[in-house]
Amino acid sequence: MARQVFVDIDTQADFINDDGALAVPGAMSIRDNLQKLTQYALAHHIPIIASADAHPRDDKEFEIFPPHCVQDTPGQKKIPETCAHQAATVKNAPFQHNLQALIDKTNQIVLEKQTFDVFSNPNTAALLKAINADEHIVYGVATDYCVKAAALSLLDAGYNVTVVSDAIAAVSEEGGKEAIALMRENGAVFKRTQEIIGR
Repeated sequence: MARQVFVDIDTQADFINDDGALAVPGAMSIRDNLQKLTQYALAHHIPIIASADAHPRDDKEFEIFPPHCVQDTPGQKKIPETCAHQAATVKNAPFQHNLQALIDKTNQIVLEKQTFDVFSNPNTAALLKAINADEHIVYGVATDYCVKAAALSLLDAGYNVTVVSDAIAAVSEEGGKEAIALMRENGAVFKRTQEIIGR
C-alpha cells in the first residue's frame, strides 16, 4: 500500500500562464509550490496522478468557456514545474494494457479528460484502487471547478483527501471560498505545502 498519492489537477499552460487561453487568476503565484510538490513526490517515489484537459477543436464545452487546452497545442501541455521525466498519458478511453505495469514503470500518469471531473476518465478509479494509498494529496486549478470535482469524487469514493491550500487557485474569490467550504464539509483536510513536504 502506498502511503500517499499526489493528485495534480490541470496544471496546464492555458490555465496557469498569465497569457493562457483560460488563465486562472493567481495561478502564477502557486508555480513554486507546484514545483516543490512535484520534486518532493519524485524524490520520495510518491506516485503522481495528474489530470489534463484535452479538448477537440469543436468541443461543446467551448459554448460555455473560451477554447482552451485543445489537443496537441502548446496551451494543452503541462507546465514544466509539474512534469516528470517518466510520465505516461492515458487517453479518455478504456485502457487496453496492464494498469499495474504502468504504475510500476512510471512516476506520473496523466489522465486526459474533457469535463471537470478526472473520474470522467474510465481509468481513474482503477488506477487509484491499484495504487491503494492512505492519503490523496490534491492540488492545482481551478479550486472552484476541477479541484473541487476531484476532491469531492475522491471523498465520495471513500478516500482520505488532503488539499494543499497554497497550491490551488480559483477562478473567482467567492467561488473559491464556497468550494473550500464544501470540500471541508465533506471531509477534506487542508494543509500548506510546507506541511506536506516538511514532514
